[in-house]
Amino acid sequence: MKSHQHILLTAVILIAITGGLAGCSDGSGSHQAADHHASQVATTSSSHATQSAKKVHTHSHHSSTASASQQHQAILNKLVSYTNKESAGPTGDYYWTTGKAHFSHFAGLAAGDYHFSADAQGRSATARAVLTYSEYHLSQGGRQGDPLEPPAWPENKMVSITYGLTGRTYHGYLYNRSHSIGDSLLGAKSYTSNYNFTTGTRPQNVRA
Repeated sequence: MKSHQHILLTAVILIAITGGLAGCSDGSGSHQAADHHASQVATTSSSHATQSAKKVHTHSHHSSTASASQQHQAILNKLVSYTNKESAGPTGDYYWTTGKAHFSHFAGLAAGDYHFSADAQGRSATARAVLTYSEYHLSQGGRQGDPLEPPAWPENKMVSITYGLTGRTYHGYLYNRSHSIGDSLLGAKSYTSNYNFTTGTRPQNVRA
């Protein structure tokens, strides 16, 4: 008797797990109903799996964005620290490397081609060029053009700037028309658009 009860209990448990008597049919459609129920269970499981995958992807994207933001903040903190200490940085030349550069939107640019653009507010934004040795070679020995005024060029004033690291004093205009891609690299082509220039200070543009 106990043996029969054990078999019956096992059968009830199996039926509960599988969601119904999917293997039985009395000719009234119970088999189709069981199949439909099983399909719904599978669809629901698939939906939950998809939502879980999306959550993981979103979390990964946010983590990546947060990591990049933290890296940028760390670089900014270093720059501020070096400035406050009047330091030339770890290389002694006002710069250090933070990793490999990433290039984009160069499709269609052949050797010697270049492109300058502005942002949504009309300011100088990006400067791209596929540099060649001939342009570099032609620019040696003298300038290949005159700097253009960048967008929103300010009123310029004469100043005196003393450099603590060298002891030299500069007397001249505070603001310079700073190349994004310099004359020494792109030659005469570097003067074809004011979007290749930004407003910079004299120390930023030529150092001490």
